[in-house]
Parts: sequence; structure tokens; C-alpha cells
Amino acid sequence: MDQSSIKHFACESIDKALIALEWRKWIRSVKLYLDAEEITDVVKMKNKLLHLGGPQLQEIAFGLPGAVTEYDPTIKNDIFKALVDRLNDRFSPQQTPCFERHVFRNMKPVDGENLNRYLIRCRPQADKCYFGHFARRCRTGKLKRTFVQNTTCHPNPPKTRRINCIDESNNESLPSTSGIGNYECFEVTSSTLLGLDSSNGIISVIIGGVSIDILIDSGASCNITNGRDWEKLLGNGAAILDIQEDITNTIKAYAANTPLINLTGTTSLLGRRTSITLGVLKLGLDSNINHIGKIEPFPKVANIKIKLTINPNIKPIQQPVRRIPIAVEEKVEQKLNEALARDIIEPVQGPSPWISPMVIFFKPDDDIRICIDMRRANEAILRENFPLPTFESFMTKLSGATYFSRLDLASAYPQLELEENSRPITTFIKHKGLFRYKRLMFSINSAPEIFQRIFQGILAPCQSCLNYLDDIVVYGETEADHDRYLNNLLTVLRNHNILLNEKKCQYKIKQLEFLGHILTSIRILQDPKKIKVIRNFSAPLNKGEVIINSKVDPEIPEVIEKLAGNSWNLNDKSAYYSFRMELTSMGPLLLRGNKIVIPRNLRIQVLRLAHEGHPRASVMNRRLRSKVWWPQIDKEAEKYVKSCRECLLVSKPSRPSPMVRQMLPSGPWQYLAIDYMSGDPNQDNLLVIIDYYSRYVEPIFTKSTTSSTVIRALETTFCRFGLPKTIKVDNATNFNSEEFKKFCEINGIEIVNSPPYWPQANGEVETINKSLKKRLQISYLNNERDYQRQIMDYITMYNVTPHGTTGKSPSELLFNRRIKDNIPCLEDINIETLDEEVYDQDLVQKDKGKRREDSRRRANEKKIKPGDKVVV
Repeated sequence: MDQSSIKHFACESIDKALIALEWRKWIRSVKLYLDAEEITDVVKMKNKLLHLGGPQLQEIAFGLPGAVTEYDPTIKNDIFKALVDRLNDRFSPQQTPCFERHVFRNMKPVDGENLNRYLIRCRPQADKCYFGHFARRCRTGKLKRTFVQNTTCHPNPPKTRRINCIDESNNESLPSTSGIGNYECFEVTSSTLLGLDSSNGIISVIIGGVSIDILIDSGASCNITNGRDWEKLLGNGAAILDIQEDITNTIKAYAANTPLINLTGTTSLLGRRTSITLGVLKLGLDSNINHIGKIEPFPKVANIKIKLTINPNIKPIQQPVRRIPIAVEEKVEQKLNEALARDIIEPVQGPSPWISPMVIFFKPDDDIRICIDMRRANEAILRENFPLPTFESFMTKLSGATYFSRLDLASAYPQLELEENSRPITTFIKHKGLFRYKRLMFSINSAPEIFQRIFQGILAPCQSCLNYLDDIVVYGETEADHDRYLNNLLTVLRNHNILLNEKKCQYKIKQLEFLGHILTSIRILQDPKKIKVIRNFSAPLNKGEVIINSKVDPEIPEVIEKLAGNSWNLNDKSAYYSFRMELTSMGPLLLRGNKIVIPRNLRIQVLRLAHEGHPRASVMNRRLRSKVWWPQIDKEAEKYVKSCRECLLVSKPSRPSPMVRQMLPSGPWQYLAIDYMSGDPNQDNLLVIIDYYSRYVEPIFTKSTTSSTVIRALETTFCRFGLPKTIKVDNATNFNSEEFKKFCEINGIEIVNSPPYWPQANGEVETINKSLKKRLQISYLNNERDYQRQIMDYITMYNVTPHGTTGKSPSELLFNRRIKDNIPCLEDINIETLDEEVYDQDLVQKDKGKRREDSRRRANEKKIKPGDKVVV
């Protein structure tokens, strides 16, 4: 066997939900390889396993205490087995027998599967269930020894015995026949009725997975099985859980005085109480009142499955498990087992794209409630936006009603089943695995809308019937009408297999509490109990309570600042109560003191009246507050003044916006700004060009400011400095003409216009113009009329002076050298004024040209000295 066929166990890249299965497959392959190679030395086996496992498995093995140990020849310890056991504990999750038994009992033969294949598939799951032996559950040690010694059971036991032969945990949801459901009864705690022979009263019942015929006996006070059926139950593996040998009850046949003893036995008997509970025996006359009972462990609405619409653009999220306290693990297990048995949730096999954490809430009675944190998953569930009804929409329908009935659904949302494709998003994680919901649950954001839509459609055929979520109200003007409507509703609910909460149902009453109101035949009143709760609502005592009770309050930020000390002092509380006590009513008017409280739809008219004459906000506020009031009246008045067009046109400009600075270009002479400086009209015009990178200024004097003049001036400049990428101009006509635009387009120059009437947007050139105007004013004061000379002197000084922003002179940044001016200075020895490569290249080329020309002209060196006479 080639070891190359065994790949490294890359445990870090394997999905956590599949790692146990992959580990079992991999370690099986390793053991087969060791057997094939006849490697029996435990040291070699251990080293071989670690070598085949690869770096990731080695990292885990050496990190597990007691996994990698040294071989001791004195005790001959099996270090290979110790390593495998530690890795099994590491990769195999802890198994829960209760959960594994639930999975085992729900395993059913699939289509085309014979009995042998079905048994082969069940055996591995049965190994995880730890069923044990039935003798372990016998109450007395004597009886346990009897069962162990005697492997067979006699048909005629020497003593009367009462046996509970069905495990309470085996309460499965089995298929039922028409009209007869699955019920939980006394001794027989799980059964399925297969058939009913009305002629002789014998029915077929499945007890512990075994079908037997049993006679309905209304006179029997207990259930009795004959010897033949007893042997049949034991022979097919029925577990005996509760056997009592010493009992005082004696079974007699009806009025006989002697005990009933029948060694051969005829037919097993089903007692009166169990028969009534199973619904196969009915005593008394039929009642004229319909009743909705429990049809199965937990029913679901027939023929309806809910489909959740998932946004495919939302990426699924797998959230980690949230640990729960060890003290409540048992309660959590109990709640989950109940949900599994009631077919509300199901285990998840393999990975799931969506995983939400489970949250535990504690009830006042020390019980717990399991909730799922679906906040992240709800981001992907699209809402249906089905409108929920309001009480105002019910008022017209309830007019004239005299009799009412109110039906409440039991665990309303879980009665709606989810489609298979809609279940993965409900997957949640606990400390022992993944589960998902098969029914609609409260944590889904669209659950109320879906529920209202479904039940509104179910109840559509019912007359004089309305519902708000799981509250259903039937009403009628007369008692006969009410009963007819109620019977029709109950028939519809029965046909859809809907379960009611009998404790909260109210039938044929003349006064009904519904949605905070009291419904009567005379009028509809507000529920005084609800009003009392609002009036006596406790004041918030700390910062957290204020946030909860003021989620929609726009003033909450200010309140939080005052409550930074996590307390609300009496002064703040008194201000709240004093305002509340100022509100009074006078007829249809609501008053605060002597001021009218203006309703929302009339406030804009009052603001319009108060703004007559266009007063400023403070004057308008004083005018309003003298007569009227409503919440935030000052803010709304100020907002109205700011929205008045006339006031905005004549008022002072608002504060400027924050500055937006121009980013420095990537190099010199790429981003330019040009503008004409307005000066003396008798002098030439000055076109100012500035480079945004180096701040280098180039002045050009022109006779006019036309577009053609600007183009000629730019061509003269560009022939010396090159073409830029971008030119920033204002909105003057000469810069926005078609001729100028075409010139820039031909040369590949982008034009950027500054906002109109906002010279600050072209700040660099405007700043230079401001400085040049100042220099002209100085020349006028000194009677210096050659203003071009003054301009050139200033720009020369500017270009050789280090800039306050860059720290370098504009000429140095543009030409990469310092320009000499009139101020004496030492030559900077740190700056190389001539590149060595350029110097060498110049020397070589000049020497090469000299030799070529000397050779062509046959030149020779003249030996002439100073003072010699020559002919010119």
C-alpha cells in the first residue's frame, strides 16, 4: 500500500461541522496502512501517524497534554493508542444521547430501500444512543436478577404485574388516520391507531413499534394485555421501564366477587380512560358547541408553507456561539428537546451558510426563554410591507354588534411551516451543535406581516370576523347571528388544523376588551386599565431607562448629557411634571396656561401670520409666545425665517464654508492659473501667469485683452516653458470664447473655470494681483510713472525669494537651480550646479568635433607668441 495515497490531515482548512467525519475517515485509512505494512512497533506507529498527518496535525498533537509521550519499556505503554485517543477527543464532538436517540427514531426507510439496507444505515446511529439493557430500568434488584437469569418470559406469570412498557422519551410524531390523531394517555404513552372495526370494537394499535389488536372495553378501569400480545411486544424489543410486583389491586370481571384469572387469554383490552383519551370511545350525547382540540403534538396550518424572500446581494454571516451559564444548560437542553419533539426545530447536518447565536432570557418564575438573535440575518430578509390593520379600521365594522367572541391562537407563529429553502437562514448555534427552525418564529422581522397576510386570507370566507395577528374577534347583532358566525369560523379553523388557546378564549360575551378598547353594544370605550397604566407610569430613574422610554424623543441627546452622572435629580424631574400639569382643555381647545396649543396641521398658517412685516427670528418668537404654544415653537419660527426668500436677499451673508485647499500638482508647470490684473486704464494690460506647483509668476504686457491677444501671449510663454496640462481661469469672455477653447483643445490643455463671483476659488493668482496693485500704489505715491519697471522688479524679487508655503523659491522649484539676484551671497558648495554626466558628455562631443574639423581642414598648431608680427 502506497503511503502517498494518504493525504495530510489539513484540519485548519476543514469545515468545523465536518471535521469529526473527516477525522474518522482519515484515521481509518492510517490504521489500514499500518496493518498492510505490518508495522506493530508503537513508536513507529506513532511517528508514522504524525508524519502522515502533516504540519497542521503535528502542531495540534504536540499542543495536546498527554498526546505525544515517550515509550517506557518497563511498563510498555501504548503511546500510539494514547495519541489516537487524545486526537479523537480533540476532533470528535461530545455526543448527547438524547439528541442521538431523537435522530435515530426519526430515521425512516427511503423509497426503494429494502430492510437490510435500512438496518445497516440504522446500526451506526444506534451505537451513539447508548440504549443499554432493559434490566437497568427495573425498580428492584430481585426482579433485575430474575430478568437476567431467565431469558424468556412465560405466558402465565405467577403474579399480577402492572407494566409500563413504553418509554416516555419515545413520544414520536407518527402518521395518523383520518379523524383519529396521536394522543398522550395513561399507561400507553405513545400509540398510533391503524384501523377501527366498528362491528366488534377491535382496533389496531402500535405500541412501541409493534402492532397488536385490542378490544375497546368501556367497563374496564385499566388496560390489560394477554400472554400472546405480551410475548409479541417483548419479542420485538419493547423496553420494560416500570414493573411493580407487589400491588394491592385485584382485577375482577364486572360484578364477580372472585379475581379474574384466564391462563390462556383471549383479546387484550383497552380501558375506558385510555379509549376516551385516544378519541375512539365517546360517551354521552353530542354537544352543539364546536371544540378545537389538539390534533398532533404541535399542529401546523394545513396546505400552507411560508417562503422567506432573501436578498441575494447580502453575504451570509456565520456568527460564533454565545456561551451560556453551566447552571442553565440542563434547562436549555430540556427546552430544545421539547422543540424537537414538537417538530418546531430540527438538527442541521453539515455546514450552514447562515448561523445566528442563541440568547437566553430569564423569566420571573426562574424559567428561561430561548431566543435567537436574528439581527444580522434580518438584514437579508426582505420585508413584505403588508399593512397591519388599525383599530380605527375596525370601528365601522363593529358598529351595531351586541355579542362578541374572542379566540386566541396557541403559539401562533409556530403554527405556520417554513419551506425547505427558507429554513437555512433560521439556523442557530448552541454549545452542542446547529439547529434550525421548521416553523415561523418571532425573531424574523417580517413575521407579523406574513402572519397577518396568511390569516387574513384564511378568515376571508368568515362573515363578521376580524383579526389582529393572533387575536380573532367574531361579532353579531343577535345571538343567532353570532352563533352562526362562530360555528362557521370554528369550521374554517378545524379545516386548516389551527390550534386555539382555550384558556384565553371568550365566547358569547357582551363586553370585550380588544386593542386597548372595550367593545359594547352601545359604544366603544377606551380601556380604563390602559389609561391607568399610562398615568401611573413610573418615572425613569437612570440613564438607561430614559433611553428606553425616549427612543423617538429628539431631545434625548441633551437629556443624556444631563444624566451623565447616571442619575436624574429632583429639579429636572420637577420641570417635567410642572409642564405636564400646565396642560388643560377648554371645549375643543387645548391650553397651556392661557396660551392656545396649536395642532400640527395649523402651525404653518400661524407662522405665516406671525411673519407679517418680515420680523427677525427673535421678534417673531416673542410675538408667537405671547399667544400660542407648541413643542419646539422657537426652532420652527427660526426655520421659517431662514426659508423666507425676501429675508435671505436683504440679510447679511451667512458664515463662510470651510476652506477647500488645492492639492499640490505632481510636478512643475502642469497646473497654471491666468488672469488679467485691472490697473490704470491708460497703461498696458498685465496678463499674470502663475504655476501652482512652484508659485513662479510670469508677467506679460498686452495692448488688449481679446482672446487672440491672450493666445499669442501664451504661445510666447509656452515656447520657453512648455505646454501645461491644466489652466485655471475665471469666467471672463476672453477665457471662455470658442477661439480660446479650440486653442487649448489643440494643445491638449484642460480648462478649469472658477465659480462665478467667487474670486477666492482662484486664490493663487488673485493673491499675486493684490500684491502687484499694492506695488503700483507705492509707485504712484513716489511719482514713478514707469509702472512696467516697477512690476518687473517686484516679480523678479518674488521669484527668487523662498515661498512661505513650500520653503523654496519659485525659480528653484521650476528650474531646479537658484537664480542670481542683486544681493551678494556665497556659492553653496552643497549644490552641484552641473551634472557630471552632462559635463562628460559635453567634453567628449566637443573633443570629437574638434578632431573631425581639424582633420578636414588639415589644421596644425601655430607657434605664435605674444609680440610676434603677423599679416592680417
